[in-house]
Amino acid sequence: MTAHSSGHQPALVGIVLLDDARRICSHDATLAEMFGDGLLGATLQEVLPLNERMQRQIERTLDQVVNDRKVLPGPAHLLHEGREYQLHFVPLECVGETPRVAVLVHVLEPHEGESHRQTLRSLHTLHEAIVRLLTEPDTHTLVRAVCRVLVKSGGYPLAWIASVSGGRIEHMDSAADPGGYLDELVALGGTQALFEAPIGQALNTGRPALYHHGDHSNTPDRHLALTQAFGYQSVAAFPISIEDQVRGVMVVYSHQQLAFKNSEYDTLGYVAEGLAYGLARLEQRRAQQLTEDKLRQATTLFEASREGQLVTDEEFRIIAVNPALTELTGYAEEDLLGQAPSVFHSGQHDQTYYESIWQAIGSQGFWQGEIWNRCKDGQVRPFWLRIVRIPPTAGAPSRYVGTYTDIATLKETEARLEHLAHHDALTDLPNRALLEARLEQALNRAERHGNLIAILFLDLDGFKRINDSLGHSSGDRLLLKIAERLCHVIREEDTLARFGGDEFVVLVENLRQPEQASIIARQLLKAVAKGVELDGQNLNLSASIGIAVAPSHGQHPHELIQNADTAMYRAKSSGRNTYQYYTRDLTMRTRRQLTLENLLRNALEREEFHLRYQPLIDIANDSIVGVEALLRWERQDGESIGPDEFIPLAEERGLIVPIGNWVLEQACRQAVAWSKSDIGPLRIAVNVSGRQLDQRGFARQVDDLLLRHQLRPELLELEVTETLLMEHDSASGIFDYLGQLGLRLAIDDFGTGYSSLSRLTQLRPNTIKIDRSFVQAAPQQSDAAAITTAIIHMAHSLNMEVVAEGVETAAQLEFLRSRAADLIQGYHFTPPLEVDALEKWVREYRRRAR
Repeated sequence: MTAHSSGHQPALVGIVLLDDARRICSHDATLAEMFGDGLLGATLQEVLPLNERMQRQIERTLDQVVNDRKVLPGPAHLLHEGREYQLHFVPLECVGETPRVAVLVHVLEPHEGESHRQTLRSLHTLHEAIVRLLTEPDTHTLVRAVCRVLVKSGGYPLAWIASVSGGRIEHMDSAADPGGYLDELVALGGTQALFEAPIGQALNTGRPALYHHGDHSNTPDRHLALTQAFGYQSVAAFPISIEDQVRGVMVVYSHQQLAFKNSEYDTLGYVAEGLAYGLARLEQRRAQQLTEDKLRQATTLFEASREGQLVTDEEFRIIAVNPALTELTGYAEEDLLGQAPSVFHSGQHDQTYYESIWQAIGSQGFWQGEIWNRCKDGQVRPFWLRIVRIPPTAGAPSRYVGTYTDIATLKETEARLEHLAHHDALTDLPNRALLEARLEQALNRAERHGNLIAILFLDLDGFKRINDSLGHSSGDRLLLKIAERLCHVIREEDTLARFGGDEFVVLVENLRQPEQASIIARQLLKAVAKGVELDGQNLNLSASIGIAVAPSHGQHPHELIQNADTAMYRAKSSGRNTYQYYTRDLTMRTRRQLTLENLLRNALEREEFHLRYQPLIDIANDSIVGVEALLRWERQDGESIGPDEFIPLAEERGLIVPIGNWVLEQACRQAVAWSKSDIGPLRIAVNVSGRQLDQRGFARQVDDLLLRHQLRPELLELEVTETLLMEHDSASGIFDYLGQLGLRLAIDDFGTGYSSLSRLTQLRPNTIKIDRSFVQAAPQQSDAAAITTAIIHMAHSLNMEVVAEGVETAAQLEFLRSRAADLIQGYHFTPPLEVDALEKWVREYRRRAR
């Protein structure tokens, strides 16, 4: 077989689709060639050259076609521009919005002489195909239906239709082919065999191609043999073109030689054209359906979205708003439609800001950022705004969609977190981070204007005692009251911060003289010293304040705060309830303390501590009744560090507990050793720190110590300072327990603290030790003499023993003897001695006394 194009000029047939109003809703290109463009919406009577009789005939024919569902011919001998036309009316199955009637407008050529039977068969085939084209719901169903029409109505043994893309068959449907011709053809050469002549020619040229038996010079042998084996004498391939692109092919087979001529050829061509038209309509319908689905989804999302949304036209006029936007802004929909989005302007953004937004949209088609809008009630709220430009499409201008997310709650949360990050959780005062930031700014301002600034570091005295005795909840309420008082003292331009615990820091600006800071310090001390009513108790507090002034005491925030802290500790060591300015020697002292602290941590392991003992002399009979154990530190390099320097440091750094335990251990061991020697039993007085009393199980530890060393309890006396007793309410319980064990208890440095008589009677100590400052001044100063005498009389009246420490002269000794003091100790007899030296001194003293 040889592929060739038909030399027959096909007769023209135009297709017209009429809607319910019997107006043209669609037509093919052939009809446009016949009668011109602009036919949509017109009636047949307006398009065709009909006289009144023919118009009435067409109207009746349309009624009959619609009612009886029959194919009927229309008026004959219609003449237009020298051509004669024949009409045929075809009823259509109405599905959804599909047309009601198809009209075939057939051009009758003068030489046309096809048989009436063949014409009717062709018209019937065309009718069936058109019905399928217009009623089938999807592409695959349509293609299968057309194949069946070609086989059933057209009488062809095989028909198949395939979609083609990139030289490959994407989908293929067929009808008939009972012998499996297509399967064998594909088995011979794969799907590529389907593209051999005449299919390939139709696809390549975009025009129909025919093959007849006997014309086989260009036909592959495998194709020829297979076609002959199945008895196919003719093959016709019709391209399916949509928008001038070949999208597929319709192939029809016949057992007759020289088939597919004249009206049969034309009919198949019309079927192929109608198929292309139907496929295009389905694609358009799918695209329209997809668009409608997307639009419906977008509308649903638009209406249901919890984010405010609006749409503007290309003139930036609002054409749609969703309910969320009206709820967020308070504007009703009718308030916004037709308005510009500038209705929301709050005045918090300048024109440059809005210009940058539209520049971004113009260049990128998108912008997002924070914006503050004014709502209908006048309230200005923050939103996160996203603006998207929707480009114009065919028949639709550009649009702008704005999405508003309310971030007021987020802003409030951020502000709250920011506030918490820079403020104290209890008092809501600025914390260290915020104070340092403000201090940095204040230093810059002071440098520019030549002013001074001061840092006042305030620490409450005795707060730990109140917090431990009344509980943390009461302690917090006390801090709140103190913070409120301090706020009333400082100026509005100054800053009061809390560093945690009982520490407050005040930043004072715009000073001309460093001394001005002391005025504020005295006011702060006065505010703290006022009694505080808490839980039915009247609490008395004091504070210690350290002052550092910039720039002389530091030029950086951390340095100034550290120096003020150092000065505060100097104020505490100076008796508390006072203030101290920072001096350079305090830095040297701080560095010294850091060095000592590092050395102190390893002093026990290096065995650098040792005890010295100072005798206690009974003033009545000059006998030795005991000794006081005094701790000394001599480093391995020979440096001696005094107890006044390292013991407060050990207390402050929490190192005193292991050191104090070591002292108790050594004292007990020594007491037992003397009891077994010629020295005889001597009671040993050991100083105990507040941190040891705070230690859980301290009393039990002392009890275990006595049992382990088999030491008589009355030979161990524990000394605590008067101030320590006032700060530790738990001491009474510990003293009761230790007293029941038989230990002696002494109050050291009596007269320097603030103890009350009720507290003294509650504790019931065995011994009162008068502070050395009164003892040494008594012979010369009447006030000191009166105080010393009063202490002795008070102690004796309470059946307490009195020890006068620090006796250095005979005059002091005689004064104490005249006032009937019980025991004395001091350099008048001997300084503290090591064990061997003390034992030698005791023996010599006793020898002289005999």
